[in-house]
Amino acid sequence: MQAKLKEDREAFESDLKALTDNGRACEPDAIADLNAFIMDHSKSFFSVNLSVVKSVSEKNPVGRPSSTPKPKRVEVTWRISAGELIQNDAMVERQRQKDESFCLLTNIDPETMSSRDVLLLYKGQRKVEHNFSVLKMPLLASTIFLEKPERIEAMMTLLYFSVLLHGILQVISRKRIEACEEPLRLGPENRPLVRPMSETMISILILFEIITKGNDISIRCKMPERRKQFDLIMYLIDFDPTAI
Repeated sequence: MQAKLKEDREAFESDLKALTDNGRACEPDAIADLNAFIMDHSKSFFSVNLSVVKSVSEKNPVGRPSSTPKPKRVEVTWRISAGELIQNDAMVERQRQKDESFCLLTNIDPETMSSRDVLLLYKGQRKVEHNFSVLKMPLLASTIFLEKPERIEAMMTLLYFSVLLHGILQVISRKRIEACEEPLRLGPENRPLVRPMSETMISILILFEIITKGNDISIRCKMPERRKQFDLIMYLIDFDPTAI
């Protein structure tokens, strides 16, 4: 916010200097410039009291003095005078709140948990941040071209739904693993599964292929030694293959 204030002040002062340095030949021109400045800087964090001031000066006639002195030439100009720079604290505070706000939708009662605690709870769920970071990757956007806005909306719906499924898969598998009496050796290199990430479960699931031929459905495992673990894996993710 401080950098934004500094930038806005420098721009305001530069424009103000250009406004007040030069005189105008008539009062309407000065008033028009003053109003234009106010309009152009209506959204600035700074303001200043401006007024139009008449300036009268006398100048000697051009040329060599004659025996009969010529009357001095009176020149009238109109300048814009500025007072002290004023910072709009109310506007600064609104901008600060806008820049520093973090919008979250929650069903938690405000009397149960404060907004700050809700934010800390959310940010503490690293899995959420990790999953949604996939959707923010430039590589994802650069490899997808969809011509119509409704197709973009449909694609984003599918992507968000996939992120939701990642979370559900992780929660279900962790709860069922915790209920097992002994650690299950299903992970890479046959290591015990302890609070696996959703990516770990997916890496196990991709070892299996579903093959359909008419009404017949069969499941093939890319690693035969894993085939005997199929029923256990389906249990861990709470999925019934017969529902396919």
